[in-house]
Amino acid sequence: MDASTPIDDLDLSVAGLAALRHAGIESLGELLARPVLDVPRRVAHELELLFEDEGLVFAGELRVATIATVPATGDVDARWATISAWLAEHQPHVLRDFRPPATEAAIADAEARMGLSLPADYRRFLALHDGQQECSAMVWTCSLHPVDALAAARQEQLGLAEEATVFRAEEVGPGVRAVQYSPRWIPIGTSARGRDFLSLDLDPGEGGTVGQVILTAVDTDAHRVIASSFTELLSVFFEGVQNGDVDVEASRPDDDG
Repeated sequence: MDASTPIDDLDLSVAGLAALRHAGIESLGELLARPVLDVPRRVAHELELLFEDEGLVFAGELRVATIATVPATGDVDARWATISAWLAEHQPHVLRDFRPPATEAAIADAEARMGLSLPADYRRFLALHDGQQECSAMVWTCSLHPVDALAAARQEQLGLAEEATVFRAEEVGPGVRAVQYSPRWIPIGTSARGRDFLSLDLDPGEGGTVGQVILTAVDTDAHRVIASSFTELLSVFFEGVQNGDVDVEASRPDDDG
């Protein structure tokens, strides 16, 4: 890999390549010579990992671009009305990835199988959409599970957590209990690689909130809060779709314009 390497040969996502092309960058040399580069937050993270993994020196300033976004506020119904209307106009394939409503019987069965009650706002969303299709766009590359998959996902997460032999409690973020795994974490979304989880936290640490959404991964102990509730997660998702933090292109059908 040298200065003439085309950006297409770099280990970057579709969104990352698009951001570089938008900035007029076509080669690795042009990238490394750029004094200032404004890109979406997720792309900035990708580039930082690329530089680290390849031992590349970027002497310029990598800045997260500020993009104006439409807010989604209110309860689950109000936020989803705003989000779904925007998606229908701008990213219809993302909206189509949300599944039809879950039945009350299916929700009750999932709670019974886990021995846990789901937060009211998450239950309300399930009555609108029973999760997403696999590999759909959601926060941190995770897709939302259908409700009948929650109990199995919880057992799988417990099994994966038991793979770890050393737990680094100091890496856990504020508001999250400093444990490798809590049986009162409900993984509501999982990444395509199956080792990253969005979980409803019914067992928060000091300063945390019951029902907050946490991000955990098998490969790190840096558990952290990404939304104070499932309602707030919808807004995090919506903002990410608009500013590029959520990769909506990865799940776009080949024939979708």
